Amino acid sequence: MKAKHFVLWGVRPIGLKDISGQELALLGSLIATYLSTDLDIDEMNLLGNLLSVVSSSLFTIAAQQELQQDDQQGLIPSP
Repeated sequence: MKAKHFVLWGVRPIGLKDISGQELALLGSLIATYLSTDLDIDEMNLLGNLLSVVSSSLFTIAAQQELQQDDQQGLIPSP
């Protein structure tokens, strides 16, 4: 699968693996602040809950893919 890239602060294209944890936290806060400016409380709660579902689904998909990859590589002992 081709890596996803985007431009951050008008600099060269970068992938998510190129960003530090601190930069990701800052980026998340900036996005949340920007999105919340035109939303009422109910809309913010709805969007927050939707993003929580999206993140939970991503964690589940990643965990399953990691488990399958480990199994294919023989890293999981047979019962």
